[in-house]
Amino acid sequence: MTSKIVRWHIFFSGRVQFVGFRYTALLFARQLDLAGWVRNLPDGRVEMEVQGPPSRIRKLRPSKTL
Repeated sequence: MTSKIVRWHIFFSGRVQFVGFRYTALLFARQLDLAGWVRNLPDGRVEMEVQGPPSRIRKLRPSKTL
């Protein structure tokens, strides 16, 4: 049985730049075997696109907003 694969485009705001957020997100995504990218935006937010099974992507979330 194959798992459903989805792609989520997520924006994070708050204290997410200059605190290792992107690096930590990358490590967690690799541990969960997810694909995608993450980058800082000029307005202080962080943008992420992540692809994989929804159950794994939900484990990446920092809060219950996803």
